[in-house]
Amino acid sequence: MVVADIDGISSIVGMDNLPRLRRLNFGLRALQEEPITVDSVLRVLKTYDANNSMKVTDWIRANATLESSVTEWEKVYSQVMTNVDYEVSPRESLLAVSEYLKFISPIVKGKLDAEIRAAQLEGDLINSRQQLAASEETWRSVRRTRGWKVLNMIWSLKQRLSFKRSRGSTNGTL
Repeated sequence: MVVADIDGISSIVGMDNLPRLRRLNFGLRALQEEPITVDSVLRVLKTYDANNSMKVTDWIRANATLESSVTEWEKVYSQVMTNVDYEVSPRESLLAVSEYLKFISPIVKGKLDAEIRAAQLEGDLINSRQQLAASEETWRSVRRTRGWKVLNMIWSLKQRLSFKRSRGSTNGTL
């Protein structure tokens, strides 16, 4: 698995970086290593190791189950709740959520806009390919007609006559 998104690219997940990337939830902070470019994607893909990828797959299947995730969330919740030595008012809580949403919304909106634009461009590409295929078929049909063959012969004759004239031939023979 390559950690990549429109926001950037990290690396292929391996046993060496799995714990760090998992702590980051394979999210935005993991994608800040470098922007997506042809060079960065090729560099990351060159590091692919089938054996390492199989080990990651096996580890994820064994350790990243829904049950184990819920257990971890419960532990975190319990730790947070036992370490809270003050009470947060609903107003303070809502203000904190509001600040977070102000921070994250441009990122999410930008990503959504990019995904919408990508889908539009993909549709445009499909339409262009269909138009090209239709145009190529029309061109092949035209080239199979008698009229095209006659025009081609006339053009060829004209080229020969031009060539003869440019060489100074005035006897009128081909």
